[in-house]
Amino acid sequence: MTLDPDGPDAPFSVRIGARLPDRQLWEGIPDWLLDPLLDWLEKNLDRWLIRQLTLRLRLSLPESDSPKRSLRDALAQRARESDSGRWDILDAIDFLCQNDPDADLALPTVMIAGHPVSGSEPLTILNRLLANGGSAYLYRKGRLERRVDDTAVAAFERTAATASDEASMHLRRAWSATYGRDPEPSRGYGDAVRAVEAVACPLVLPDDPKPTLGKVIARLRERPDEWNLILPGERDATGITPMLLMLQLLWTAQRSRHAGGPDTRDQLLAETEAAVSLAVTLVQWFSSGFIQRNEEGLPNSLSHCPSRVIMIEAFKRLTFKRQASWFQTAILVTGKCHN
Repeated sequence: MTLDPDGPDAPFSVRIGARLPDRQLWEGIPDWLLDPLLDWLEKNLDRWLIRQLTLRLRLSLPESDSPKRSLRDALAQRARESDSGRWDILDAIDFLCQNDPDADLALPTVMIAGHPVSGSEPLTILNRLLANGGSAYLYRKGRLERRVDDTAVAAFERTAATASDEASMHLRRAWSATYGRDPEPSRGYGDAVRAVEAVACPLVLPDDPKPTLGKVIARLRERPDEWNLILPGERDATGITPMLLMLQLLWTAQRSRHAGGPDTRDQLLAETEAAVSLAVTLVQWFSSGFIQRNEEGLPNSLSHCPSRVIMIEAFKRLTFKRQASWFQTAILVTGKCHN
């Protein structure tokens, strides 16, 4: 769930233009979210989870008739003492979300006339709390992760679902390492590159036993006329040039690939977010056939010509020595095809 500050649920003062929408996302747990999140956690814990959390969070609880209340009080005390204690609460919520084998947290808890009330599911309530409180996090697919624009999430899910198994695996790893509650930017960037390699290498370098994205870029740069991009470009954006620049940007901006170089460093989180977004687009392009080999190795300028079948047959009848001059002649024909 994402609270749209410009939507129908926006505050009255925002809807009438008296105030600008509040788009700030808050890291950790701000004061106004502390009690609501502790209440949610207390309500949805069971004895097994409480025991596991006391071990994971290094908590010692006193004997009590209400272990839930004891854990809540202990976490509240830590939260008052330091910001680190507030992270313990998020860790506890994340652990609870990941340890729900029967999906009880997805079941409605309110019934009216024997019918479940939609929106009363604990996970729905949790996301509503996080969204209304301006949290930088939300629940999605079994865990807490950083809040991302809904459109970006939809594009990622659609691409991951339709890509090859290997590309999908690396893409999901990259997403988790980038938008999980404990981001690992360098790891996420590496998986973004590997996701693109998983779809580009088999197409561009099918016989290379050790293909890399760098080799893919080199091959495409050496033989651009062997490939065709579905988007017809103009001027500096003709042929596969736009996609080649996207691949080059993804490859060269990875500063964490090797160690010991003058420019080697860990990736910044913003860099990895951009890289994952770029990888999603590239994986979709390769998986959807938006880049293809040209028929019979013809220049890409001829790939859309209505008379290409005739030209292909003519090309086959030419000797190897005359093919070069044939390409020069084909340029004139291409001009007619575009007129």
